[in-house]
Amino acid sequence: MNELVKVPKLVEVAEKRAMEEDFHMSSARDTGQLLRALAASKPGGLLLEIGTGVGVGAGWLLDGMDPTARLITLEVHPEAAEISTEMLAGDSRVEVVHADAIEWLRAYDGPLFDMIFVDASVPKYEERALTLSRIAPGGLFVCDDVIWSASWDPAVRPSKDRVDKFRLEIFDEPDFHVLLMDWGPGVCVATRIAADVDS
Repeated sequence: MNELVKVPKLVEVAEKRAMEEDFHMSSARDTGQLLRALAASKPGGLLLEIGTGVGVGAGWLLDGMDPTARLITLEVHPEAAEISTEMLAGDSRVEVVHADAIEWLRAYDGPLFDMIFVDASVPKYEERALTLSRIAPGGLFVCDDVIWSASWDPAVRPSKDRVDKFRLEIFDEPDFHVLLMDWGPGVCVATRIAADVDS
């Protein structure tokens, strides 16, 4: 990583906590820089993170958000949700929700999101249509870990075939412009096309 890049203090603290908790699936710093830059492109925006972990990704997102933006971050595991709630308590722009993401997305009836960052398998693979349906026109769908690695935690690691299938499927989404970036863990960024724009 470029030594000139400023790493947010919250990210450093969250990374340290992740090491202490033996949690190895936090967002890489190069992914974090991208999250920060994309969050900054949504002033006053409503952002959603699926898979809080211990707050590393949220730390990058918050560092890019302006004072009027808001972040909801979902975490299914109770211990991780408790840790991330503690880690992020000092920032009023963020709400940590302990919930199953799919159940939460199905029940959600609020405004569409300007950006959704997915750091969990099911909302990215099996229930992607549901996730994408919650994104506003011009909004962003962002996910990492799209280059399969045997080093991923076996408890949450999808098969290589599933990851490779995602890399093909994502380009078939008719309402999105899609970019795959094959650096680091691999990142996908897709932008929802406004309904009145001719393709």
